[in-house]
Amino acid sequence: MAKLTIAHYVLAGFVVAGFTALTGLLLYFKGDMPEYLQETFYLLVGAWISAFITVVQYWFGSSKGSADKNATIERIRNGGNQ
Repeated sequence: MAKLTIAHYVLAGFVVAGFTALTGLLLYFKGDMPEYLQETFYLLVGAWISAFITVVQYWFGSSKGSADKNATIERIRNGGNQ
């Protein structure tokens, strides 16, 4: 199993920070944004929401549980409770 590197943490932090910033911008402008930018901005926000959900599901969801399970199986396979 591959170990997590600092890049994993930085990327996850970047996604969360970007989601927070875009949400803040959305609340700040509250419809004052030019119409020609609204559709593009909403598309960008939707993509960031998708990335944010993926990060949250990995760190707190079934992917993290699966990684923990695989690590436990590997530890048992290699000789017990190390």
